[in-house]
Amino acid sequence: GEGEHKNQEAQIYTEARSYVVVEIVLEKPLVSKRPPEELAAKVAEYIPKRSSLTKHHCGADEAVAEYHKQIGDVANLVLNEYRQKFGLSEETAECNELSDERKRALIYDLNSSGKYFAFKEQLKQSVVKVVREKFFKTSAFQKEEELHQFLSELYVFLIEQMHKGVSQVFSLQNTAAPLPSPLDESSLLHFAKEAELNQNYELAARYYQERLAMDQNSSTSWFDYGCFSLLVGNVSKAGECFRECLGLDQQHILALLMYGVVCVMEERYDVAETFFEDSTCVQPDNYLAWTILGLFYDTRDNDIGAEMAFLEANKHFNREDSSIFLSSAETLLHLHAYSLVESALSHELLSSPKTLNQEYYLLLAKLHMAKGELTEAESYVK
Repeated sequence: GEGEHKNQEAQIYTEARSYVVVEIVLEKPLVSKRPPEELAAKVAEYIPKRSSLTKHHCGADEAVAEYHKQIGDVANLVLNEYRQKFGLSEETAECNELSDERKRALIYDLNSSGKYFAFKEQLKQSVVKVVREKFFKTSAFQKEEELHQFLSELYVFLIEQMHKGVSQVFSLQNTAAPLPSPLDESSLLHFAKEAELNQNYELAARYYQERLAMDQNSSTSWFDYGCFSLLVGNVSKAGECFRECLGLDQQHILALLMYGVVCVMEERYDVAETFFEDSTCVQPDNYLAWTILGLFYDTRDNDIGAEMAFLEANKHFNREDSSIFLSSAETLLHLHAYSLVESALSHELLSSPKTLNQEYYLLLAKLHMAKGELTEAESYVK
């Protein structure tokens, strides 16, 4: 029959130890992929490109100094009101009860005359500058708890700076610890990284903020501050920084990837997929972008997508002494994307369990050190 005839034909190739190669070219991909134009438009929809900020922004130090000045001016005005009402003598100043009565009477007069409102208005603009230049907050809050946290931090900061401003008026010693000056952006980054290593995160944050205050149009400074925010666990601030970075440069490959990481942490998987996919269109030969896309697909149980992405990553990877997973883990470790580091190392373990080298164990130790798991880290370097 026909089936027997086909088997005889196949037997000929088997006996000759040869084979036939048939090359198949598909008109359309089996797995649909969004075109680069669509992805770029979607990214621009999520994060519109913004124009560069003009240079009239005053910077963090100047904003705080302006706040101190306004506090001092208002303090002097209130003091003058007190003197006009009660005179200069302080014969009864030690009597707390009478001092409280005077304070209530002064506040009543200020409210009745409208001066209290005028003093608040005088301070308002300097507070707005502090919010914009020191806290880098220019957009609305997406969650109510973020708003409450921000207002709490702002209140503490303003009260602390108010005391410093009043102290300056009365020539008391200013206890603020000023940053070394003058410093350029590279020096500020160096000091920020040094403070990070010493786990002095408050000081590191000040250096990152000062670096941004020098130039809020620097996409690199926004990106670095975003990575630092991930390090200290402030995911919402990290997302805000990466958005600012992409608003300035929508083809910033690492910002595309890291904003995708933030979206994964916030469980906005559709948005994350868009940014990961767009990164592979911005730089089609970037093995890191393809590897991260593959790791993401793997977490979403998209086996075909993950395999395709890893194949592309290997196609553009040129190091013989490493792998796409180890090299990606090393980069992601510096960016503080620890969950992806774990995923990359897990894939390395699965892909070559019998040939794990020193680089794998060193990265594993660094990961545990970054997470503060010192005992586990020590076990991998012995």
